[in-house]
Amino acid sequence: MSLDILIPVYNGKNHLLRLLNALKESPPEMEYRIYLFDNNSSDGGAKLVESMYPEVVVIYSQRNLGYGAALNRLIEVSNGEYLCTMNTDIYFDTDVFTPLLNKMEEDKRILGIAPVLVMPGKGIVSTAGDIFPNLWTFLVEFLPVAEMVNRVLPGFRLWSSLKPYSFYKKGGYVNHIEGSFVL
Repeated sequence: MSLDILIPVYNGKNHLLRLLNALKESPPEMEYRIYLFDNNSSDGGAKLVESMYPEVVVIYSQRNLGYGAALNRLIEVSNGEYLCTMNTDIYFDTDVFTPLLNKMEEDKRILGIAPVLVMPGKGIVSTAGDIFPNLWTFLVEFLPVAEMVNRVLPGFRLWSSLKPYSFYKKGGYVNHIEGSFVL
């Protein structure tokens, strides 16, 4: 089993170094490669990565192509059995890859999977899956009402996307997962 970690970046040097340090400290338990697409950043982050992490494949763009085009370029050059797209502001302190990949290996119906995303000091990022975020979901994410609302109105569609922590702990399924960290 092999994993390619794909990271598009635009002026994200500080986040990027934190992410790469997390990967170095808590690597996947399998063969993996890290690919970085620099979207014409001006902060020197990609050059710093090349000097500090020579194992990272860095691809430079002459102009900012945007997030989606950067991911497409990374997918074109990768050849891992599994691909992980990851934003630069993700970090972790344990190997989050191996349990997710093991789940995908044991259930071949799973085409994409993501970990529970937790914002420090704020809790679970409920907009990481199921519905497209809007002003309401953004406000609810930063207010402690989601679990209470789910208890009171569990069948109401507007509220059904605001999942309590127990849903995520059990490995709940959502209609879609968003791109902060996707395998």
